[in-house]
Amino acid sequence: MPALQIGNDDVKASHSVSATYLDEVKKFYLEARGLSESEAESMAVFSHLADILDKIEDKSLKEKIVKKINVKVGERPGRQ
Repeated sequence: MPALQIGNDDVKASHSVSATYLDEVKKFYLEARGLSESEAESMAVFSHLADILDKIEDKSLKEKIVKKINVKVGERPGRQ
């Protein structure tokens, strides 16, 4: 949550970020249905990002973003 404290001669700014780990129960559920660990992780990540990715109209930009996400979650590049 951004915060500004403004004095006469100075400005201080701060912010925070929120991050979470993959839900192990959901990952286990997907793996129990035949997905590999990396496939389960990829599906979980993309399920959280689907709404945002769907709003990107530039196909080239969307492909670049998807490839970078795939690299981060250990999937092979090229998933669409």
